[in-house]
Amino acid sequence: MWHYRLPALRAGAIQLEKEEKTMKSMAQTVLGPVDGDLLGFTLPHEHLVLDGSSIFSEPAAATDRYMAHAPLGWESLSWLRYHPYENLENVRMLDEAEAIGELTLFRNAGGGTLVDVTVRGIGRDPESLARISRKTGVNIVMGTGLYTEASLTAAYRNMSVDEMAAMFVEELRQGVGSSGIRAGIIGEIACNWPAAPTELKAVQAAALAQQETGVSISLHPGRNRQAPFHLVEVLRGAGADLSRVIFCHTDARLRTPEDR
Repeated sequence: MWHYRLPALRAGAIQLEKEEKTMKSMAQTVLGPVDGDLLGFTLPHEHLVLDGSSIFSEPAAATDRYMAHAPLGWESLSWLRYHPYENLENVRMLDEAEAIGELTLFRNAGGGTLVDVTVRGIGRDPESLARISRKTGVNIVMGTGLYTEASLTAAYRNMSVDEMAAMFVEELRQGVGSSGIRAGIIGEIACNWPAAPTELKAVQAAALAQQETGVSISLHPGRNRQAPFHLVEVLRGAGADLSRVIFCHTDARLRTPEDR
């Protein structure tokens, strides 16, 4: 009996192996999977549309208060370099047409793919990313994850690690809500220093989601030289594959050759 079934079982195993290899060579974009060999020049960490209102703070100095809602321009550039989060317009990018224009410049210069790591807490907009991708012809890989604790509502702060991980996996496999638009990377998972409880849960959840899906993780460590090293240990303890973890903004955290 088993003699006649073995060829079929072998065929099924071979087909499954082929499918797994195919998926590993593909990148999940907002418009569907794309062969990794066709991605072209890729920007690995960008934000096309974003609402960072949750991280905006009024200037402390009375004479700077007028700058909170001043338009962006050359006359405000110097001040903004030292107070980037104290101007509301500077922490929001809501103009889809402007994003399309800038991404078209990227495409015309030879660009092929952009990874948008905007996540829950700072206004991720899957439908907007899909429209931008269609209009520009640039592949867009969207992230799943949570931004800093301060940017999140109580509903997210009260989630368990397992609940967060399940949410990430669902967005990777089924898509975000009813949109059907799937994420292709976990992150950026954003942390402060020291990392807040919700942020640590999100890092652990990212590791669990990675174990389930094999997808890479993008991490935003807090602004301290110890932060990346601390998160490495959190990830290792949660079972992450550290060879598939990206640490963002390390130029502002690891400033010496010894740290790097």
